[in-house]
Amino acid sequence: GSCSTAAAATMEKTLVVVRHGEGHHQTTGKTEPLLGPLLTDIGLTQAREVAQHPFFHSTLHAARQPLFVSSNLIRAVQTLLHAAPGKPIVIQPLARERIVNHFDWPSHVDALANWLRGNSVEADLEPYQEELRSLQNSSAVQDEESDGD
Repeated sequence: GSCSTAAAATMEKTLVVVRHGEGHHQTTGKTEPLLGPLLTDIGLTQAREVAQHPFFHSTLHAARQPLFVSSNLIRAVQTLLHAAPGKPIVIQPLARERIVNHFDWPSHVDALANWLRGNSVEADLEPYQEELRSLQNSSAVQDEESDGD
């Protein structure tokens, strides 16, 4: 009926994916302890330019309930912070691409939480914390199984 058609029309979603700006891992190799490589000045400018991009700007303006999700890499969080200033960010480790080398290791959850607080960023770290609990539980089960042998 008309209710299902109306409901379906309101459920349309748009997904916008933004890759992080230039990071120090791509230039100097400099990393911040427990956080990893931050964005360079060029990377910060690139992130700010995302906010002004016509597609991003119009999509954000049209969204009724935008959701901003970042991986647990500091350079990705920084990019989103500057691309969508003042918007809450969900830190979701499953949004991370891959781990190729030490520059791709995720930011330590406590260091990331401190950085977010220090930069007045509203963020939801629960998905990241849940992944860590899951990994700890998985490790504990493996330890118990190997102790039984």
